[in-house]
Amino acid sequence: MLEQIGPKLARQAHLLVFASPRHDPLTREALKQAGCDLPSFLVWAKDGHGVGDCKRSFGPEHECIVHASIGGAEIRLRKGSVFHYPRVRPHPHPTQKPVGLLAELIRATVDPGKLVCDPFAGVGSTLVAAVATGRNAWGCELNPDWHQHGLDRLTNPASELPANLTDDTAERA
Repeated sequence: MLEQIGPKLARQAHLLVFASPRHDPLTREALKQAGCDLPSFLVWAKDGHGVGDCKRSFGPEHECIVHASIGGAEIRLRKGSVFHYPRVRPHPHPTQKPVGLLAELIRATVDPGKLVCDPFAGVGSTLVAAVATGRNAWGCELNPDWHQHGLDRLTNPASELPANLTDDTAERA
């Protein structure tokens, strides 16, 4: 994916990659090999633990978000590195992310009117967050059911955005 999308990125861009703690080191290494800087590491703190390996491990209550960048990209809004959002329930997709979390990340890294890409769009949560916050969005999803669900959600993206994330007039960090 990085080989395909890398040449199409803006000269200065952010990449935010969700990874389980188990896959986080591999994700970081792949991003470094693709020429990305790793300016920060974020955590999505969830509202309780997931299933995981029920017999040999503790239940995961967070997901790592690897923040990579190219071209010395600056963030728009400086935030803390831990984001507290409950899991999406019910969820049509097994790894669905909260639109509010994605909107916060997008507002912090992408200027209004610019493009947000999600090459693994699932049910379109990133695309919904991008459009609802005034960004353009492009996504790709192979599963036809998830693809259709994402298209359906894009008919009214603002309805899924928490009220505190609708105003994007904040100054740069």
